[in-house]
Amino acid sequence: MPDLPGTGESLRTLETVGWQDWLSAVKSAASIVESVAGNVPSIVAFRGGALLDRAIDAPTWRLAPVGGRSLLSDLRRSTIASGGDPAHPAGYTLSHDLAEALAANDTVPTPSAHTVRLTTDDRPADTRIDGVPLWRRPEPEFDAAMAEAIVSNIINWTRA
Repeated sequence: MPDLPGTGESLRTLETVGWQDWLSAVKSAASIVESVAGNVPSIVAFRGGALLDRAIDAPTWRLAPVGGRSLLSDLRRSTIASGGDPAHPAGYTLSHDLAEALAANDTVPTPSAHTVRLTTDDRPADTRIDGVPLWRRPEPEFDAAMAEAIVSNIINWTRA
């Protein structure tokens, strides 16, 4: 899992990070894994992470992939609902480059991508699993059955 610049323990602030910085981080992480493992890593991407899986040519498993515009809208809606400033989605200040790139990018269907969606999502998918969209919850929750379904699906995908 790449540590994207501007997130987690990054020394850079998100407002100084551009789209190419994130793509480069994914490429760097893949390069390290490839040098250790001896082959191109597979990618497991959740929601907006599927926007970055194009950084390398690799088999990809995606859960509920979402386009950048939709992701930004969700973040802004949750910020407004909590009384925050929509110019700072989820309390973050995005660089102009990153905000524009997110808004302009969508997930790209590829033959090497296996798309998994919830049974309540009618968009195209290779597989569907039961569960509640945890990303729509106001508070974090754990859905043991959904976690098991995700793990089982990833294992089956790696064996296919």
